[in-house]
Amino acid sequence: MLTKSRGRGIVDTMKAIKNSQDVSLAGKRCLVTGATSGIGLAAACALAARGAAVTGLGRDKTRAARALERVRAAARSSGAPEPRYEILDLSSLSAVASWADNFVASGGGGSGRSTARGLDILVNCAGLYSDRRTCTEEGYESQFAVNHLAHFCLTLGLLPLLELSPDARVITVSSGSHYYGRIRWQELERSLRGEPARGIYIGIRAYEQSKLANVLFSDRLARLHGAGSNLTVFTADPGLVNTDMGAKQGFSLGSLFWNLRRRGGTSPEQPAGALAWLAGEASLKGKTGLYWRDRAELTPSLRAQNHADADRLWSLSEAMVARALGQKEGAHAR
Repeated sequence: MLTKSRGRGIVDTMKAIKNSQDVSLAGKRCLVTGATSGIGLAAACALAARGAAVTGLGRDKTRAARALERVRAAARSSGAPEPRYEILDLSSLSAVASWADNFVASGGGGSGRSTARGLDILVNCAGLYSDRRTCTEEGYESQFAVNHLAHFCLTLGLLPLLELSPDARVITVSSGSHYYGRIRWQELERSLRGEPARGIYIGIRAYEQSKLANVLFSDRLARLHGAGSNLTVFTADPGLVNTDMGAKQGFSLGSLFWNLRRRGGTSPEQPAGALAWLAGEASLKGKTGLYWRDRAELTPSLRAQNHADADRLWSLSEAMVARALGQKEGAHAR
């Protein structure tokens, strides 16, 4: 029996489906990170409601089970295949790399399945905000690690599956916060060398940096897979959305600000509909590297358009991932 809150969530999802059926994703295989709440869950529902076979990623089994209930309802409305959820902690790059390797080995079927035939759509949606400095087990600042490095690692790991699709799309969710962001190169390079952080930690600055990194990553990925490629790359700006991302850290000045700010935001279903449109709109095939909000192309920040910075960030990200994976291999060797 559905609880009142769960039932209300499904009703909201079905209303969004009814009001925004605009593209068909029948026959498409989709993977969504951060799919247990907020925009990620709404996106998983929106994709399933348009006929896609959806795999959602989340780090908590209980929340994943609740989310699956809602995505199933959306899938039934369109006759989409049974969705599924898998558990993955994006704060561990070694876990991300291992999961991607296993998913590719299964052909995109996941968890031992080998009958799938690739991956058509990857939505990098998971996000973290904290106004306290925390680091992952691999020694990286958590917001940069989860919001950027994990998606960098995951996307590159899944390229063999994406290359099997005639119209593959990678959509990375950034934020208008990227307009205020800058990459703090020295801090990241110290982190790569395993040196301790310096200075005062300002959570919103770390968040802005991670969101700028999302746009720079998409720019570099798009240029690597240019005209004539089967891979189309987008960055999506969801706008101000009423989610609980900033409130998950417990009470703090940051969470108080987030709760006050989010009240003026839209429901997650609105950007989710735009993400589904980016995933399926036929006219967008090949229009790679663009920055979108509400189905309209926007110009990102000047820093986000700096190809040299995008190339530098790519090289640094490769080194940071390699260091994390080397740590894991070294631990096994011992």
